[in-house]
Amino acid sequence: MPTRVVLCRDDRLLPAPFVRRVARERLGVTPDEIDGGHTPALSHPVELAKLLDAYAISGR
Repeated sequence: MPTRVVLCRDDRLLPAPFVRRVARERLGVTPDEIDGGHTPALSHPVELAKLLDAYAISGR
């Protein structure tokens, strides 16, 4: 099953450099980055929904 990682650039709980490193080293993927903090569904719902829709359409 394909794995995708959404990196929220303003997340203070999981900082961007940490997420980039873990995604690359442990999962072998490059995260998709969006604005927002730890809860993008609340702070940037439209941007998150567009990204999730793109995942569903691409089948990846």
